[in-house]
Amino acid sequence: MAVDNARAFTFDDLTRRGLLVFSDGYRTKASELGPSGFPILRVSQVMDGRVTEGTTDCVRKEFASKIGLKLSQKNDVLLTTKGTFGRRAIIRDSDEGYVYSPQLCWFRVRDSASIDARYLYYWLASREFTSQARGMKSQTDMADYLSLRDLGRIVVALPAIDEQEAIAGILASLDDKIELNRRMADTLDEIAKTLFRLWFVEPVGRAWPSGGEGLPEGWKVERLGEHVDAVRGLSYSSANLGELGEGLPMHNLNSISFAHGYQPSGLKWFTGPYKERNRAAAGELLVANVDVTQNLEVIGSPAIVPSRFGVDSVFSADLFRVDPKPGTPLTVPYLYMLLRDSRLHRIVVGFANGTTVNHLSPDALSVPRIVVPPRDLVEQFDKVVRPMLERRDELESEND
Repeated sequence: MAVDNARAFTFDDLTRRGLLVFSDGYRTKASELGPSGFPILRVSQVMDGRVTEGTTDCVRKEFASKIGLKLSQKNDVLLTTKGTFGRRAIIRDSDEGYVYSPQLCWFRVRDSASIDARYLYYWLASREFTSQARGMKSQTDMADYLSLRDLGRIVVALPAIDEQEAIAGILASLDDKIELNRRMADTLDEIAKTLFRLWFVEPVGRAWPSGGEGLPEGWKVERLGEHVDAVRGLSYSSANLGELGEGLPMHNLNSISFAHGYQPSGLKWFTGPYKERNRAAAGELLVANVDVTQNLEVIGSPAIVPSRFGVDSVFSADLFRVDPKPGTPLTVPYLYMLLRDSRLHRIVVGFANGTTVNHLSPDALSVPRIVVPPRDLVEQFDKVVRPMLERRDELESEND
């Protein structure tokens, strides 16, 4: 049943007409997990436009009938609906066979003569969608959440199918350029991680990152808190949030990606009062101190504030600003790579507490002991890696 030209429908309307189906993910039981089967697709793997590798958790294939429609299929459109709200992806051939986690909402077109899946994917990034969602979503312990019930009430405008396809085609050509920039940025990131490992991890071996026997001459073991200060951001309510461009940019939990650092799509706009310590300048380091995922991937993850924000931005209470102390040999590029190291990340996450929502206290970034290299080695690393991170920042800003 094709829809009329340029009519508006709620998602519930489209479901009742048989044109679309949408739902959240599968609530996996521990007894259903196994070493192989259907990998679980989590929020942290959904970047805007793509699905990235991540979890190795699998639901055994014997539970396929229970999973039902919640197995990924080509052209499914994904939306993160809890915590890191609003990230999107579209499933490609290589992404089929995932089990969607409960924090993901998925849309599956039933009638391609009425709805173009790519058009729907792009529409979920529109102001038309975000303004409706902002008015509906709730907050619990600073975690944004949009329920399926509210999502069903969202109104989507559907022009004729040929117009949907034309719109999606134009935007897809821009996405091709974005994907090229993304691959270049990822390459720079991999080079930086490789250099960090070669210069600072391999020389220490099993003693990394908290020290032990056989450190190279001139290397020390000290507490992380001797080198950094962790400053918590501002608390806010929905009344303090503005429309796009209204007030100051506010970095928040949605701005942190476990795999990729800064996530521009998570930005909010803040119109309320704040203190000077709540400001974040370009090049400063932010670390997530909240996580709504059970596998604790986001908490403790760092990001560098992009250059385009200058000094005119703030950050929310679900983040720390991590400032190098005067006199420390440790620079922001070094600390950024350090906090991305999986072994240190496990130590930091060990300080998390909570049930549904996990939190970190500043102790997580002061108590852990770390290996501290000589100042001249860190300075050499900084000279090589800082330009890579800056170029990566330029590419990501162009994408944004």
